[in-house]
Amino acid sequence: RLAEVVQTVAGQPALMSEVQPELEQAVVTKVENAGTAAEVQALLPALESAGSDAGIAQVEKSLAGKPFRKEVQAQVRATRQRVQQREAASPSTQSNTLSPEEARDWAAAEIAHTARAYVDFVHKYPKSAQFSLARTRINALKPALPPQEQDWTDVTLANTPEAYIYFTQKYPGSPHFTEARDRIRTFSLSVLERKNLVAQAAERLRREQDAAAQVAMAAARDTDADGVPDKDDKCPQEKGVAKDQGCPPPAPATTQNVSTDLTSVLAKIDDDMVAVSGGTFTMGCQEGRDKDCNEREKPAHEVTLSAFRIARYEVTQRQWEAVMGENPSEFKGCLDCPVEQVSWDDVQKFLKKLNTLHAKAYRLPTEAEWEYAARGGGKGQGFAYRGGNSLDAVGWYAGNAGSKTHPVGRKKANELGLYDMSGNVWEWCADWYDDYSAAAQTNPKGAKQGGYRVIRGGSWFNDPQFCRAANRNSNPPTFRYITLGFRLARSF
Repeated sequence: RLAEVVQTVAGQPALMSEVQPELEQAVVTKVENAGTAAEVQALLPALESAGSDAGIAQVEKSLAGKPFRKEVQAQVRATRQRVQQREAASPSTQSNTLSPEEARDWAAAEIAHTARAYVDFVHKYPKSAQFSLARTRINALKPALPPQEQDWTDVTLANTPEAYIYFTQKYPGSPHFTEARDRIRTFSLSVLERKNLVAQAAERLRREQDAAAQVAMAAARDTDADGVPDKDDKCPQEKGVAKDQGCPPPAPATTQNVSTDLTSVLAKIDDDMVAVSGGTFTMGCQEGRDKDCNEREKPAHEVTLSAFRIARYEVTQRQWEAVMGENPSEFKGCLDCPVEQVSWDDVQKFLKKLNTLHAKAYRLPTEAEWEYAARGGGKGQGFAYRGGNSLDAVGWYAGNAGSKTHPVGRKKANELGLYDMSGNVWEWCADWYDDYSAAAQTNPKGAKQGGYRVIRGGSWFNDPQFCRAANRNSNPPTFRYITLGFRLARSF
């Protein structure tokens, strides 16, 4: 949607000139928070339309720590080159459109490269061809400043008597106090006007102080009286313990057989297959039922499935090691944690060997089977996440996982008794990734060919929106990473 807004504004040059800094900052922030290569790729056209060379340089720096950086590196570099060409060709960025004094002041601002230097330039040359670029750089530099300096930057950028009076009321001991007072005098306010503005500033400060007091009270609140303040409590409605961030202690590890004996492991796999009755459901993100819908999850469409079986737990390191004789996982030392760093192709080798040993025709679930099971099949209650409305209660994600996987089955199960359908590790599905169709389907199996396989469920690395039942993503079938695992399925 952000990309659509940018493309619409790009067709109106005057409007783009006015709002470009804000649009660029929104796009850059979205790219910086992206969890997959596909998200970055979807935003590149918007970045090309609304971005500046400085903004894309910021993006390149943020992508350096992303696991998928190599997938998008060349595309981002090409986007930056096109933006550089656009800036070089645009009258709004050519130095020969500036007067000699303006060009000199702009060069001085670039040498200083501080928010204050660019604010001073904007004030002196409000109609400068460099106005938009100066605003972009102010937005990029401001977050690194102390809070008072951020406020001063906002105040000087606003350049109104209300802003300066508010600042003097909030920071009477500030080193900028005298300058703020002097700037107030330049507005030639009457005594009554100044008195009214001082009263408005005092009222605004009072409201802010009241809000801060409420935040402080909330920070000390302990709803479940377990000694862990709500602000630090991942489970504020349930009594817990501090070492588990206020959540109840994990259930005893009775869900996994401690033996690595192959016979026991195979029996455990078979015992943990859950029967799912066939039925019809609405697949995809449906407004009113789901939240945070994105275009990859639409259109919502009717799907009818035959009965099938799906594993109660994600495949563990113990199970992989027993079948394959090795453990590829990053988070070793936890045999009951899900196996990770396995590609889709690796999983096919596991399935071939498992089925040779066990003769049960195990497979990966189709994407439709996965979502139907995640939503609780015919028993679904419409929870936000898979088993409840509190992600902390049902899954391991960026907010509670501590940057690692956890033993399977330690969180609350969904309506079918399936664990970790939200978070812990992404789960490979059988399908090639493809856009949805609005047509009703029966037992869909995805595209006949493609370059990416579907993954579902989110992981310990992801924010809550990636742990929703409708969220879908994809990776090349050869891709391995410390967030990628799978669970088994089987036909009746």
